[in-house]
Amino acid sequence: MSQRRWWVLFLALAVLLPSFGLTQDSPFSRKTPPKEPKEQKEPAKSDSSSSEPASNEPAKPALEAEARSEISKIAREYFKAKSDAKPALLAKVVALENGKEVSKADIEKFRKDFLALAREGPRHTGGASGRSKFGHPDYPGEYILGGSGNMLFIGLHGGGQGVGDAGQIAGLFGGMPGAVNVFPTVIQKDDSAWNTEREEQYVLELIEAMKRSFQIDTNRIYLAGHSMGGYGTWSIGGRHADLFAAISPQAGGVFTFSNGQGQQNGKVEIMRGIVENLKATPIYFYHGADDPRVGPAPDRRAAEKLEEYKKQFGPYDYVYKEYPNIGHGLPPDGVGPIWNWMKTKTRNPYPKHVIWEPTRSYKRNFFWLRLENPGSGSRVEAKIESGNKIVLAGNFSNLEIYLNDKMGITLGREIIVERDGKEVFKGRVGHSVAALLDSIDAKKDEQMYFYARIKVP
Repeated sequence: MSQRRWWVLFLALAVLLPSFGLTQDSPFSRKTPPKEPKEQKEPAKSDSSSSEPASNEPAKPALEAEARSEISKIAREYFKAKSDAKPALLAKVVALENGKEVSKADIEKFRKDFLALAREGPRHTGGASGRSKFGHPDYPGEYILGGSGNMLFIGLHGGGQGVGDAGQIAGLFGGMPGAVNVFPTVIQKDDSAWNTEREEQYVLELIEAMKRSFQIDTNRIYLAGHSMGGYGTWSIGGRHADLFAAISPQAGGVFTFSNGQGQQNGKVEIMRGIVENLKATPIYFYHGADDPRVGPAPDRRAAEKLEEYKKQFGPYDYVYKEYPNIGHGLPPDGVGPIWNWMKTKTRNPYPKHVIWEPTRSYKRNFFWLRLENPGSGSRVEAKIESGNKIVLAGNFSNLEIYLNDKMGITLGREIIVERDGKEVFKGRVGHSVAALLDSIDAKKDEQMYFYARIKVP
């Protein structure tokens, strides 16, 4: 057969075969079998809360048992150490965890251990009510105890040189219903005693003792004082605003400058490091317009400052009232409405906007911020924004941001930190036993602790 006839026959078959059912689906057709779908493996579970792809960084080795044991030993020493010895001990913990993977299980174990250590220390040893001695080796004071509940109320008395006693304020205030009420007497009866570092530390240690002795909700601790106690409430409440649910300084004031700068533009200038710190802490204060002992000018200026800050930085929760014809006394309707207002306030341990002007060298921690050397000229404004972002502004050095999973920051994801409009950190953050140890020691608070940290350049 000629080549041409072969081609004709081939073309005819190509046309006729489909009509006989020999299509691509016919068993005679050359069909490539379908590939079996590959079994999809579930991604490996991580103990972080990451919702992003895993980092390309090599995995860190786990924290060894020997290191965990050494950290536990350091922690016991840390809780007993004086303030100036703590940085060196904390540096040892940082060195032990550096380059290691600290798991959530590690954090939970250390959290329980550290909180147990924080519960060690002086407690209330007196009766259910009445006068008691405070058994602290450094602050041997006295106080009056009364009331019951899961709230804690501290009332500071007035007085001055050689004058003042807890009985005076206990009688004047009567106590906050539903709270454990504590009225301390200053250790040394000096002018403006509550504003001294010694008496401030005494009040703070007394609060810790009450937390160890009673079932106190640490988000419901309140501070109030009258006259000298009003000055003390401004001072202690402002410097330690992260401790209180609300404060009420009454017939007192913030100290004014004594270096010739007490007047600016015809207005009294008050000390820094008090009022601005109250960004997340409600305050109710009042003054008698005709007060013959403590003039109302500093309180008026504080109210003006709070209004200025409110416009500049957003909400400040405050009430200021000025009454005619009460002199140095209580409001016409007494303190009951003030207590009722305060009891509606609960501390937010993790506010998204914090302003801190530190003025005490030993006060290194404020909410979720930490300064190793809190100089008197330092100022930090910090905001948590959407997108796992933290924005900083101010004058500071050696700042650390403490973090946990309750703050609106996702630890497993990339975190961005900006300072004065410039990006200074971008990356993921692992767990830190050092942050946990330091924050629990500083706060001794089951509702405010941290287990991650970022060092700000």
